[in-house]
Amino acid sequence: MLRYKKIFLGGPCNNDCTHCLPGWKDSPQVDFAPIRKLIENTDSDNIEFYGGEPTLRSDLGALITTARDEGYRRIKLRSNGRALANPYYLDDVMRAGCSLFDITLWGSHPHLHDRLTRVPDSFRETMSGLQNLSSAPYEKFISVRIPLCRENISDLEQTVVTALNVGVQRIILAMRDYTLSFESVRPHIANGINIGIFNRVWTATEGIPFCLMQGLEQHVGELFVGWESLTATAYRKHKRCTECVYDTLCPGAAAEHVERFGGRELTPVRSGARAEEIKALYEEKSRADLL
Repeated sequence: MLRYKKIFLGGPCNNDCTHCLPGWKDSPQVDFAPIRKLIENTDSDNIEFYGGEPTLRSDLGALITTARDEGYRRIKLRSNGRALANPYYLDDVMRAGCSLFDITLWGSHPHLHDRLTRVPDSFRETMSGLQNLSSAPYEKFISVRIPLCRENISDLEQTVVTALNVGVQRIILAMRDYTLSFESVRPHIANGINIGIFNRVWTATEGIPFCLMQGLEQHVGELFVGWESLTATAYRKHKRCTECVYDTLCPGAAAEHVERFGGRELTPVRSGARAEEIKALYEEKSRADLL
């Protein structure tokens, strides 16, 4: 598994997203010195900076340079991408040593995206940032993260196409709104994954258990990065989960979802060659992570 040391830079953000995680907005900006100490503790080859919105920091370039000088092989920035609409700013960030970008996109058009970020013109800036990234003359890896919520689920397929049109290398379909049933979300997720497959772009999910991904289990993103997420999701199992072949691998569903829907959507997977293949894949990646 490709694990990242994840460093929170503070809560300030230039978006005001409807589904922002509780507590993040009110978190203060973290000072440079304690962040530098975290960076200097090089217990991983990979590091990820997130917020809030990291690009609001005037010292972001210095933090990236510090990480590069400490020998991190992969430096990732999770962002709304708006600041990257300025090509000179993007050039500075990439020259400092950042080559992996995880950009959040809420919809395929301004009306939807801007309604969910609650900032006019944010869609245009995010798309301009993605276009600048795609054309930047540096080695890079661009991922688009689509948070799934009640307001945008019917637009998911078109949002995937919008991301593909700017040349991204990966798409993440991240469950964010647990008032949605998995049953209502799954057809859109399956369509989004298949659109990605057709265009040879890897598409993975986040926050959706294996039993809801039958036939698409290899796209459960946590297989590759583990279940420790930035969202600090509290997982819970239903009593029937002990009957599932994924019981020892899967932490269950988000506690919010289990509280709202009970276990009626969590149907144990009894057996199957695919399940054994998935478990073997996870164990192999876990062993590799220890080497």
